[in-house]
Amino acid sequence: MSIKNASRILWTSVILGLVFDLLFWNKPLGISYFIFVLTVTMAGFILSWLEDVKPNLFSWLLAIMGVVFSAMTFIRQEPFTNFINILLSLICLALLALTFSSGLWLKYSVADMITGFFRLAGSALAGGSGLLAAPRPSPHQDGVENQPAPKNRVSIWAVVRGLLLAFPIVLFLALLLVSADPVFSKELEKILNLEKFLEYAVRLVMVGIIGYLLSGIYLYAISKSQRSDLIGLKKPWFSAFLGFTESSIVLVGVNLLFAFFVTVQFQYFFGGQDNIVVDGYTYAEYARKGFGELVWVAILSLMLFLGLSAVTRRDSAQKQRWFSTFCLVLVCLVGVILVSSFIRLSLLEDAYGFTRLRAYSHVFMVWLGILLAVVMVLEIVPYRRGFAMAAFFTLVGLGLTLNIMNIDSFIVRSNVARTESGKELDYQYFQELSTDSVLQTLEEFRTTENDETKHLLGVALVCRTRMLEDQLQKWQWQGYHVSFNSALISLRDAKPELTDYRLVEEDAKFKWSYSVMTPIGQKDCYKSYRDID
Repeated sequence: MSIKNASRILWTSVILGLVFDLLFWNKPLGISYFIFVLTVTMAGFILSWLEDVKPNLFSWLLAIMGVVFSAMTFIRQEPFTNFINILLSLICLALLALTFSSGLWLKYSVADMITGFFRLAGSALAGGSGLLAAPRPSPHQDGVENQPAPKNRVSIWAVVRGLLLAFPIVLFLALLLVSADPVFSKELEKILNLEKFLEYAVRLVMVGIIGYLLSGIYLYAISKSQRSDLIGLKKPWFSAFLGFTESSIVLVGVNLLFAFFVTVQFQYFFGGQDNIVVDGYTYAEYARKGFGELVWVAILSLMLFLGLSAVTRRDSAQKQRWFSTFCLVLVCLVGVILVSSFIRLSLLEDAYGFTRLRAYSHVFMVWLGILLAVVMVLEIVPYRRGFAMAAFFTLVGLGLTLNIMNIDSFIVRSNVARTESGKELDYQYFQELSTDSVLQTLEEFRTTENDETKHLLGVALVCRTRMLEDQLQKWQWQGYHVSFNSALISLRDAKPELTDYRLVEEDAKFKWSYSVMTPIGQKDCYKSYRDID
């Protein structure tokens, strides 16, 4: 499909490059990412409307998901949650560009995903140059035959291309001359502030790169996203090359190994805590040792299943049934291993409390188990190309869970609950959490009946108040964050409740030296060191 107005796409992309510079250059991440994603998405829909290209109904779903997950980046502040939010929003935008007109992303296989992203990357790298070189409408188009062509007209894009070519050359030569001649350097500094000039030069290059890449992506979404060819739908992408016997031996061997391991797990984990004193390991130590490795076993086994399913020849219905049986046994055994890992992690959390890594692992294993169950269904149906979308929606589910769950708030709530059974509260760890944890900390401070726990939470709140007030001095509107704003307002409102806790600053330059005087003695705000699991 030809583009009606290439200049419109180019100018829009350049403006978005300037928006990127305004939002992100030396700015903290906050509402800026949401504004940029929303602006880029809206610009894409407006450009397509002007080019008479209609989005598919399913494209609207991708756009909504991308904008929603980008919005969560200024609502939640926990790092891993925001990493997933950004990742999901970028995946949604990439799929939106790939299938804007066709809406075929729901039918994509893993191969379609990989090749599609490479096509989009290629268009981003090459599309902008195609738009810059695109011929402009002649004066005889649109039925205007008798209008004389303007003479000596210079194309503005020719000027832009010339400036883009000249700028790096002149800059490089100027830097060499400045290094070679101090007199020239001083004279140049009278005209230009070299430090500012270099900063603006870098920013200008960044604006150009962002605009160039976006123009290529818009070009693909408008002119090429209607393609409906899907890899492996009519015929396999490549011929299976591994024999059924070889694959069966691999699967049977792995299944026997996993069956033995599962037997051991039933003996120890499902047989009760009295069975866990092995080679000097206590129950908690046994649980602590290896839950990460078990998660990796589950992931690698899933990859093994997918790989063998893709490359194994199954020439008859009987071989297909046997292969599916072996694979289903593998998935079931991996499910048991995943349950074992989940139990290990639960025991570890009960013994030592929650950290971010343990909370991540907890949620991740639940969704990995759901993905395994879906894989079993896809093998039975069979619809193996559906794994890509199963994995994508599993990631969406993980992202939604992390956002709704509020990891840092969950950690505070769970660790405070442990104190009811006489376990210690690591209140200093709360300072390492994001502002997502503050409202929950304040709620626990107000509701707990344990005096020592209340005082320790008071220390955490006073220390956090000072931290947020310091951060407020560097506030910029691009970094506006709902979590930070809510936490700061709540802590300021709670000051009358914290009069028993006085901040002591031994050295105002180093926040690590801060402590708080409480009714139970002086408590440090931060740890000088922390044990690593």
